Amino acid sequence: MSDWSQISEEEHELNYILDKFQKRKTEKNRNIILQHIKEFKKFNGSTNTQNYTKLAFYKFYDDNNIGAELED
Repeated sequence: MSDWSQISEEEHELNYILDKFQKRKTEKNRNIILQHIKEFKKFNGSTNTQNYTKLAFYKFYDDNNIGAELED
């Protein structure tokens, strides 16, 4: 799996996710995304980010209506 396709908890990666879903790159939004990444990993049985792709997280994002929690 390429590094590019893996989900990450780094600030620039959180901003990438916010850009993708057209949400503001604020500290509050980054914290919400980070909380959900941790929830996503726990739900899937591991805390290692190398096991998960951005595409899998995007599905989790949509399935759990995370966008409704974020500032536009």
